[in-house]
Formats: sequence, C-alpha cells, structure tokens
Amino acid sequence: IFFRRHVSMPKIRCADLWIGGPTQVSFGDSVLLLSADAALFKIIEDEGDSKGLTALALSQHRSRLRAALLFRNTFTECPYFSDRLITDEDRPVTFTWPCAAPIRVLKWAADLQYRTLTTDGAVRVVSTDGKGALTLAPYARLFTVQWPLRLTGPPQVAHHGAEAAGEGTRDVYLTVEQSFSVYEYPPRWQYPLHLALQTWRRAQHSEDDARGLPQPMDSEPWGLTPLPAMPDALPPASVALQFPTASSLSLCSLFAAANPTPGVSHAVHTRLGGPQLAVEVTATATYRY
Repeated sequence: IFFRRHVSMPKIRCADLWIGGPTQVSFGDSVLLLSADAALFKIIEDEGDSKGLTALALSQHRSRLRAALLFRNTFTECPYFSDRLITDEDRPVTFTWPCAAPIRVLKWAADLQYRTLTTDGAVRVVSTDGKGALTLAPYARLFTVQWPLRLTGPPQVAHHGAEAAGEGTRDVYLTVEQSFSVYEYPPRWQYPLHLALQTWRRAQHSEDDARGLPQPMDSEPWGLTPLPAMPDALPPASVALQFPTASSLSLCSLFAAANPTPGVSHAVHTRLGGPQLAVEVTATATYRY
C-alpha cells in the first residue's frame, strides 16, 4: 500500500492534503495548489502566478498537475483527473467503455473464487466484473482499492464495426488506486473490506493480531459499491481558490529531500484521534504508507 512516485513525475519536496479543503504541493521551484474538488489550480513561482481549470491546463503545467493529482487521488474519497493529463505511463491502466452504459457501480460476491490470499499474507478481493479490486495489507490495518474513474474530456468515437454493434461513442476510464485505514474509510468500501477481513481472520491469525480491527458484518451473498462521480470540469465562477490557513488540519502529509534517502516520518491520515501512518522515503523515491 503506497503512493508510488511515477517515472515522469517531477520531484515533490512537500505535499499536504487538507481536511475538507485544498491540496498543496511544493516542488523545487514552485508551489501548486488544487481546489477542494481539484477542478481549479494555482501555481506560484518566481516568474509569476498561473491559475486556471485543471481540465484545460496548458502543456507547461501538466506534469506538476499530474503529480499533485496522483498524490491527492491516493488518499481522498473523490478523485479527479483529466484525459489531457494522460501520459504513456498511464496507458496500461486506461480503457474505453460505451457512453450508453457508464460504469457507476461495482458488484462484489461472497464466493471464495473472488478472493485471493497472497504469499506475503495480503488479501485481494475482486469485483464480479473484474474492474475493481480491494487489497488488504498483510497486517490488516491498511487497504488499497482500485476502480475505474471516468475522465473529463470529449468521448471517443467508436470504430465503424463497434458503432454498428450499437456501442457508439466511448468514454475514457483510468484505473485509480487509493489507500485508506481500516479504522476510517469511505462507507462504499465496507462490503469488500468485510470479505477481505473475513479471509484474513481465517488465515490462522491470532486474537492479538486481530485486536482493534472492525468487527465482522452479518454475511450477505453480495454487495454494491456506488462509484463517486467526478465534479464538473467547469466549476462556477464564484468558486474561490485559497491557501489553507495555519489552523487547518492536514489529512496526509508527505515530505521528501531533494535527494531522497531511506528514512521514516509520520503523517496523520485520519481525523484527530485516528491512527498515524509511517511514510518511508526510499532511495528510489517511492513513498510507502
């Protein structure tokens, strides 16, 4: 369970996701701020400030915007992304789907065929259509979800044969990856998390290992996860973009040296009283939580 620094991502010096507010990311020569819904951005640098709509970002801003969004999307309930920010690095996790049948829900089943216990002790639960997955860490305190997010931007026109088959235009989807604590997470992930914890408990874990974990739910044969919709790519003109105040609480913080060296710092992932997550800055600039 981690926030991976992608190859094409510029180096991040510091990043903060503020509770109920914006995301602030500091690079070596600039600071980027995203609005609470990430539809607006502002970049502050020595040459002057730039601001605009994330979905219509100019080419010189896209690499920093993409880095900030990848960090934000990992830990916030409702991610945001734009097809203009897609790079070759993202192609393996993008696909198109008919506009007439948008992907809005994931269905999960209690059948054991959809669950896997990996060699390192993690538990993976896959949705019945294979488009979503939840992975519970071996120590069962954190989990990662992967699911398809419909991107902002014009739909693609299907090839002649596909259109004749009734598919017509197709939306572009990006498979996003998010990390949450088992103690506080969006309720939509409760059912697949229950399946993962159920499998984890059965894997000969002691009562001490399971102490403090959420209690098992009543077993249901299936469950649904409504997927969050992206905000409007063109927010109201009245929306203001402001920096967080000193009294704001940081939901998740990430710090990295210019030349990362192995080490551990702490970042608050949940509201006051919630567990803290360790942030490891490795030599390859991968940040593990």
